[in-house]
Amino acid sequence: ERAMAGFMEATMHKNAHVRKLAADALERFALASQPSVVDHLTKCLTHAKPEIRCDAALCLSRVTTSTDENAIRELCILIDDPEREVREAVPIALRKVLPDGDTRLLLSQAIPQLEPGFNEEKVRREAVKRLTALAYDGSRLRVHGHSIEDADLQSFWQMIRQPRENNNTAEEILKRINGRLEDEDVWVRKAAVDGIKMCAPQECKDSLFKLSWMVGDDAS
Repeated sequence: ERAMAGFMEATMHKNAHVRKLAADALERFALASQPSVVDHLTKCLTHAKPEIRCDAALCLSRVTTSTDENAIRELCILIDDPEREVREAVPIALRKVLPDGDTRLLLSQAIPQLEPGFNEEKVRREAVKRLTALAYDGSRLRVHGHSIEDADLQSFWQMIRQPRENNNTAEEILKRINGRLEDEDVWVRKAAVDGIKMCAPQECKDSLFKLSWMVGDDAS
């Protein structure tokens, strides 16, 4: 127990190499989803230093399992972390505990790619298209042999604690797509408008003419 306590304490060390050694030790010696270890790492996900949050997320994914919904929920919350390095660690961490077709993994991969300044236009545009597909056909789409159920989408958005209206998951995804209506690139803006046209309720589609100036004639 003393050794485990020491390993857990070392996950918050200021030195990155020490944190890595601690993570390696926890993966080797801790039981799968061991409560004391998972609880400690979950608390580290809210640490003031982003490097601690980032390493804690990656370490947590190494000691937990796909059945630990609480741990997965806490990892998903970090998709909206203020620091880019933490946001980008989320899909890496989730890939270790979730199957390729899990909607939470797919969304965690697409959302960081929406960010301008860090991703090329093509990457942002393709991310918008992937989110559009999930919003449009969430109950029937099959990815890598796994059915993506609407219940999975609802679970993801509950996990990241976003406000919901009428329990409509598509609206939550559309909020992300809406954010790209002011993207610096015309083709990303066009992909966003196309996504809204495909997935939004009719009353939202009727108001799209007010956004047409954002797209530009050169994208038509």
